[in-house]
Amino acid sequence: MATHGIAQRGLNKLELLTALAQRVEYDTGAVTKIEEVFHAALDQEPDQISAFLEIACEGDELLRRKVEALLASQSATRQLY
Repeated sequence: MATHGIAQRGLNKLELLTALAQRVEYDTGAVTKIEEVFHAALDQEPDQISAFLEIACEGDELLRRKVEALLASQSATRQLY
């Protein structure tokens, strides 16, 4: 992880740790949301997944791309077995 920008902004160690903790909290929340949407998408009929993602992702294109990637991976895995 690059901390050059943080050091250049003059953040002390406590501020750095706080910033990192907030980042981890955000990342954990994002992963949880991805998992929730992914599992809910699996419960949809194949022809309804796109419409479901439109609503569930609320315009968050990064969330949608990550869920779509998981769905594609899961589909490819099913085809192997």
